[in-house]
Amino acid sequence: MLRIIFFFLAFWSCNKSREENIILDVKTIVNKTATETESIIGTPDSTYTLRILGKPIFCQMYQKYHIEIQYPDNLATDIVVYGAHDLPFNQTALKAFNIDYKVHHPKEYIKDRLIRWFDVEDFSTISFYNPRIDSAGNVSNFNIFFKARPLE
Repeated sequence: MLRIIFFFLAFWSCNKSREENIILDVKTIVNKTATETESIIGTPDSTYTLRILGKPIFCQMYQKYHIEIQYPDNLATDIVVYGAHDLPFNQTALKAFNIDYKVHHPKEYIKDRLIRWFDVEDFSTISFYNPRIDSAGNVSNFNIFFKARPLE
């Protein structure tokens, strides 16, 4: 019975997010433990450990969202979106992650290469990077990196 209720709630919340055009509300998972993240967005498709500068970092991959969540110091502080779900390469893409793009303006901008914001809500940095250019010269896909502010 609990599985049915959980499935219904997950289905309802996914449909609600689609209605609002939100891919994932990243603010709900930032600075959460892996267990807390799973209770919010479900079981990851895979888990693994990366070594960055010799330090092991636990990661979860959610294929549905094309998102890797990295847990340095056991908190979700680095969130990487691989391939931005056909979002535009501009600030309006932030609304797909429940961030108000009208309030936050990028501090760095290199046309068709990089867009970066600093100090946006729970994040010290948000970067749109590694764009792929299609045959017409337009950005067809890119990655997004959310770096959490350190907890005080």
